[in-house]
Amino acid sequence: MDTPSKWVYYDGFLLIYVIQKMIFTACTLSCPVPGGIFTPNIAFGAVFGQLYVSTLIKMIEFFGFSSDLIQYRGVYSILGAAAMTASVTRTVSVAVIVLELNGHLSHAVPLMVCVLSSYAVSEYLKPESFFEMLSKLGGLDKKMEQKGNIIVRDVLDVNPEYKSLEFLSLSESTEQDMIQLIQKNLHSKTLVGFEENEGKLTFKLKYIPVVDSKRNMNLLFMINVDELKEYCEKYIGPFGPDGEVQ
Repeated sequence: MDTPSKWVYYDGFLLIYVIQKMIFTACTLSCPVPGGIFTPNIAFGAVFGQLYVSTLIKMIEFFGFSSDLIQYRGVYSILGAAAMTASVTRTVSVAVIVLELNGHLSHAVPLMVCVLSSYAVSEYLKPESFFEMLSKLGGLDKKMEQKGNIIVRDVLDVNPEYKSLEFLSLSESTEQDMIQLIQKNLHSKTLVGFEENEGKLTFKLKYIPVVDSKRNMNLLFMINVDELKEYCEKYIGPFGPDGEVQ
């Protein structure tokens, strides 16, 4: 490409490429199949770096000066790729990644200047990265805000499986209630387990919650099933292999 007309065609092809790349990237990100944004940003930045050099050369020639910037088109592609990716992902480490891909330490200072400048400008215009905006669209930010403030009763209401969770009431549960809970959860080896019974999931606990009353449902403490079994064997009677009191 030794003539200006050829570079005009080249820049036209770059514009067509950018438009097509944007359309295909948008289609990829909107599909259920996971698609990345890192590599498309590198491509966009490289193309914009080339177009920036072309625009700069035309501006210099318009004022009657000559320029040898055309030999630095590749360098501006690298700088544009790093700056574009840093502004979208909000990561300064992009400079190191692009520098490793390039392999020329002479580009380290321009890379850092471009990355920091693009980071500062994008942070001023929109203090959110692409991934943060994607998380907000998915409702993840609301979930993080509610973390730690969720009421247990709400969790139990929206999850039908939790309705099978049993407990002991300190003022209302009877001896028979204790025996039934021991029989149900006697062989649990984990803190909380599940058993499938007739197509329904039921809890199998190693620790049984003890509340003050069924009305208030204030948790007082948790009692180990094995310790409760030893207590019942001591004061009620031993349990057989099937869990029945002998």
